[in-house]
Amino acid sequence: MPRRLLKAPIDEKCEHFGISFFVSVKKARTEYNQAPWNELTRDKIGRFLATGTITAEEGITCDLETERGHFNLHEYEDVHLEQIFTISDTI
Repeated sequence: MPRRLLKAPIDEKCEHFGISFFVSVKKARTEYNQAPWNELTRDKIGRFLATGTITAEEGITCDLETERGHFNLHEYEDVHLEQIFTISDTI
């Protein structure tokens, strides 16, 4: 764990260690296009959208940021997200 997070509140830790998801393609595109990414960062995170449905069997989610439509998932061991999601488009 990075030193800066050792004393951080649990919600901040949740934000840093989860996998980011958005509730809709529209929300994901908006966030991607408004974020101050540089080209290197864009290349690292990719330019593809995947769609699927997460249930309680996949893991624990952090609180939904309603306005952004964003939440993080901490998936359980032996969950195979590649079986749940399919690449559906590019950003």
